[in-house]
Amino acid sequence: MQNSDVYLRPGQQRMSRWFLTVGLFLILLGMLAIASSFTATRVTMLLFGALLLFAGLAEGGHALVDRSAIFKSRLFSGVLYSVVGIILLIDPVGGAIGLTLLIGLLLLLVGFMRLLVGISLVRLKLSPGWHLLVGSLNIVLAILILLGWPETGSWLIGFVIGLELLLAGVITAFVASGIR
Repeated sequence: MQNSDVYLRPGQQRMSRWFLTVGLFLILLGMLAIASSFTATRVTMLLFGALLLFAGLAEGGHALVDRSAIFKSRLFSGVLYSVVGIILLIDPVGGAIGLTLLIGLLLLLVGFMRLLVGISLVRLKLSPGWHLLVGSLNIVLAILILLGWPETGSWLIGFVIGLELLLAGVITAFVASGIR
């Protein structure tokens, strides 16, 4: 037991250890996902495909059982979910490449919109700082993603998920140190 643990109540000691354990586990998962981002991307797309297929079967099955006024739209959405789920299960890397293109285009459009908001704030004599900064970063990220596309599609999603896990682990570990 460390010296600082003596001053903690038993519940706080358990909570601190629990947060530290979870934080270290998330850091490990994040580092694994970043180190093998291609595999993490593939696994993510397979999981997403399975979820879509399950949702499509549930939606379609519910539409067949409950033939209400929206029967056709529910059956259509069930079939659509199922088809997209099957496509992702058959070709997860192809799905990731397509999704990465959409992410790059989204970042580009959102970046330009934030820049326009920032410029509007300047005209209104308000502080545009964060809008201009985040908009510029979005555009830079979008350009990097799109210049490397389609290759970036095979690893980007796994890398981003790994980075998020790593950062969540660091934050959780810091929470554990704050409890002490």
